[in-house]
Amino acid sequence: MYPMGNGLSRLESRFFGRAAELDAARGAVGDLLDAAAASELGLVTVIPDAIDWEDELRIALEQRTSFSRTPSPGWRRTYASSA
Repeated sequence: MYPMGNGLSRLESRFFGRAAELDAARGAVGDLLDAAAASELGLVTVIPDAIDWEDELRIALEQRTSFSRTPSPGWRRTYASSA
């Protein structure tokens, strides 16, 4: 596993200070896990259910696009005209 900028692997960062949980997650490397098993190991943050799937997906996509580094069209008008 390759270290991140902090010198830890992603698993070590996720389970920082929780050695037993880290060992359990490492023990599952290479195993095929369903959502419930991944959740039990602490490898996932949320498991949306079938009832809320469309809403959960829409919200996740909206949140992800809000992280975009691409400036909005309004940004160009505001900053390009002042340069």
